[in-house]
Amino acid sequence: MNITFHDICNLLESVETLSTCRPRLPKEREQDSVRQIVANWFSNHRQALDNTATNTGSVLSVLFPHRRKDRVYGYQAPSLSKKIGSLLDFNHGQKAFLDAWADGQHVDLGLCVGKAMRPWDGTFKIKRQFPVQDIDNLLVRLAAKCRFSDPAIRRQRNNDTHTDTLLKEIFIRLESWEAKWLVRLILRDYCTIELDEPFTLKQLHFLLPELLMFQNDFDAVSHLLRSELSAYPPQPDPALERSMRIEAGKLLKATVGIKVGRPVFHKAWSFKHCLQLVGNRAWAAEVKYDGEYCEIHIDLNSSEDIQIFSKNGKDATADRQALHDTIRRSLRIGHADCRIKLKCILLGELVLWCDKQRKILPFSKIRKHIQRSGSFIGTLQDSIPYEWEHLMIVYFDVLQLDDDPVLRKCLQDRRRILKDMVKITPGRAMRSEWTLIDFKAKDGVDDLKQSFARTIAKHQEGLVLKPLHTPYFPLANNQGQRQPGYFIKLKRDYLADLGGERDLGDFAIVGASFDPQIAARSDIKPLHWTHFHIGCVVNKLAVERTKAKPIFKMIGVICMDKCIPKPEFRYLNVHGRLREVKLVDNVTPEAFDIERSNGYGPRMTAAFKNPFVAEILGGAYEKQQNETFEMLRHPRIKKIHHDRTWEDAVSFEDLQRMAQEKWDIPDATNLDGHAKDIARLTKRYRQELGESQTIISDYDTTQETTQQTTPRSTQTTPRARTPRTTAVATLTPITPPPAKKRRSMRSPLKDAVSNRSFGAWEFEERDRVVRVWVREGWRVEVGGDEGG
Repeated sequence: MNITFHDICNLLESVETLSTCRPRLPKEREQDSVRQIVANWFSNHRQALDNTATNTGSVLSVLFPHRRKDRVYGYQAPSLSKKIGSLLDFNHGQKAFLDAWADGQHVDLGLCVGKAMRPWDGTFKIKRQFPVQDIDNLLVRLAAKCRFSDPAIRRQRNNDTHTDTLLKEIFIRLESWEAKWLVRLILRDYCTIELDEPFTLKQLHFLLPELLMFQNDFDAVSHLLRSELSAYPPQPDPALERSMRIEAGKLLKATVGIKVGRPVFHKAWSFKHCLQLVGNRAWAAEVKYDGEYCEIHIDLNSSEDIQIFSKNGKDATADRQALHDTIRRSLRIGHADCRIKLKCILLGELVLWCDKQRKILPFSKIRKHIQRSGSFIGTLQDSIPYEWEHLMIVYFDVLQLDDDPVLRKCLQDRRRILKDMVKITPGRAMRSEWTLIDFKAKDGVDDLKQSFARTIAKHQEGLVLKPLHTPYFPLANNQGQRQPGYFIKLKRDYLADLGGERDLGDFAIVGASFDPQIAARSDIKPLHWTHFHIGCVVNKLAVERTKAKPIFKMIGVICMDKCIPKPEFRYLNVHGRLREVKLVDNVTPEAFDIERSNGYGPRMTAAFKNPFVAEILGGAYEKQQNETFEMLRHPRIKKIHHDRTWEDAVSFEDLQRMAQEKWDIPDATNLDGHAKDIARLTKRYRQELGESQTIISDYDTTQETTQQTTPRSTQTTPRARTPRTTAVATLTPITPPPAKKRRSMRSPLKDAVSNRSFGAWEFEERDRVVRVWVREGWRVEVGGDEGG
C-alpha cells in the first residue's frame, strides 16, 4: 500500500473547498477546520504513510513545493500553458478554456487546465493511480534540465528520457481536478490554499519540525526517520511526547553537505518591544552586515572541499567561486595549524570590500561581482567591477567541527571556537563584531543603546541580538524550554519610535497590471488588477513653469499580497476602472508620458488618467536592478489620499534627496525616551568619528580583543571599572588599492570601553609606517605580526 498522487490531491481539494466557500468562515474557525481536515487525512492514511515503500521525502515535496529551492522547473504560467496546449492537442473549445487564464477572469492556470480537461473525465474504464514517487521523479527530471537548479539535481539528468513524453502520459491519465493540482505543483504555487506548515509536518511525524532545523532537506530527514529514528512512533502518546523529543534531540546533528535550518527571527518594532523580547537575560549584540548569508560546509575528504548554501537553501558554491580561496586561507586549510581535521560547518556573511575606501560597500554593489547560475542579473546600470573591490567573508558562527556538534553549545562557547578557527585578514576575512550585554544589570539597557547608536553612526545595517547561553537550536538540550529560542533583529528602519517611518512618502500610483496566479489568492470582487505601479515626475520644474507634459519615471511595483490593505486594494480596483487607459502597442495616456522601468517586474498594462496618491512606507533604500536610482525597499501602501493630486506626490528629485538623507540623525528634540537617548548618542559618536575625514574602520583590526571591547560585561565576565594603565595598540597593515598617491590620515586613539581619548595615530601605506602619539604617562607596546 502506497500514497498516490490521487490521495494528495484529495487533501488539497478538501482544503480548497473549505477555503474558497462563500461566504467565508471567520478566520480562526477556518484555520481550525483546515487543521481538522489535515489531521483526519493523516490519520486515515497512517498505514500507507508508515509503509517502507512510501518515500516521505516525495510526500513532503508534493505537499510543500515552495520549499524545494533546489529545483527550478523552467516554466512560468505562459510557457507552461503553451506546453500543455501542444502536448494534449486540445480542440477549439478546450483551447478557449486554457486561454482564459490570461484574460483576467480571476482564475489561475491550474483551474483553466482543469476546465479544459473536464470533458475527458470518465473516458478510461481503468484509470491508473500514480504513486507520489512517480510524480516526484517527473519533477526531478524537469528540474534536471534547468541550469538554475542545484548541481545535485542537474546531475540526475537523463538524456534518454523525454520529459515531454512523461508529462503527456501523466496528464492524460489524470482526472481534471488532479491535473489542476499538477499544474500548480509545477508552478510551485498552491495559490488558493495555505497549509499550516508546522502543524502539517507534525501530523506526518512529531519530530519533523525539529528534524528540518538540523537538516533542512526532505530526502535527508526521510532517511533519518527510516533509520536512526525509526524507533520513535510518528504520533506518540501526548504524555510521552516531550520526553521523547528531548531524548531524540540528543541524536540530532548537522551533516556536512545538507543545509541547516535557521532559528526564528523576531523584528523589534520599537525599543520598548525589543526590551520585552530580551527579558532579564544575557545577550550578544552582533553587528548586522549588509551582505549575503553564507552557510559554508567544509569536507576535506572530498575533491570539492567547499560547499556554500545561500539563505533560501540553494547551492551557491559555483556562483561564489571567487570566495573559495579566501575561505581556505582564513581557515588555514592545508596548513599544520588548521583546526579542521575532517569537516566543519560555519556561518558567515558575504560582503564587498573596497580597498580604496577601506570599508564594506552597500549591498547593491555585490551583484556585479557574483553570478546567479552563470548569469549576472540586474547589473545593466552598474559600474564595472573595479580591481580594488573584492569579496570578503564575515564569520559569525560555527555549527559543526569534525565530530563535535558545536551547535549544541551556547553562543559564547561557539564564538570561542570560531576565534581559534579563523585567521583574520584585513579586507578579506574577519569575525563579526559583537558586544556582550547583561540585561539583569542596571546598565544593560544603556549598553544596548550605545551599541545600537554606534551602528547608526557607522552607517551599519543594525544589530542582531542572540541569547548568550542558549544552543543554536534550544531543542539540543533539556534546558531549551527555559531559554529564548529566537534571535532579534534591531534595525533603525523597523523602529517607529526612532523615526522608523522616515522612509515614508506620498507617491503617485500611475498604473496597474494583473497576474492570474496572484489573483487566485484574493476573494475581493471586482478584481481587475493585482499589481500597482509607482511613478515619480522627472520634469516637475518644467511642469510648474511652462505647463510641460508630465513625464513619469516608473520606480517600483506593489503587489496585493500582504502589501496593500484590503480597503485600499478594493478602492483601487473599483475607482481605477473610471480612470483606466489600456496600454497597447506602447500607447501612452494623453495626460502624461511614461518612462518605463528597466527592472524585471511585471509590465504595466493599464494607466490611470488621473494617478492616485498613496502614502507608501518602506524599509530603508536600495539601488534598483538595472537602474541608477535608489528606491524604498519592500514598499507597502498605508492609505490612499483622496484629497491630493499627483502634483503633491514625491518627484524623482525628491526621491533622490530622501535616499541621500537616509543616514541623517533624527532630531533628538522631537523624540522621547529611549529614542531621544539613541539620537543623542548617535550624534556624539558621529562627531567623534569625524565624517569629514577617512577613519580606519573596525574591520581593519585583528579583533583579538573583540570580547573585551564591550561597554559592559556579562555574568561570566567580571566587570572592569578601573581605568587602564597600559594601552596596547595592535595595528595590521592594510592592503593598498591600485597605484595611487596616498596621504597620511591622523585618527584619534581611544579606549573602546570608556571611549576616552589618549592620543592619535596615523599610517603611511607606501612606506608601511605607523606613527603613534600618546599623552604623558602612557607607554606604547608594539606587538609582532599577528595572523588572527
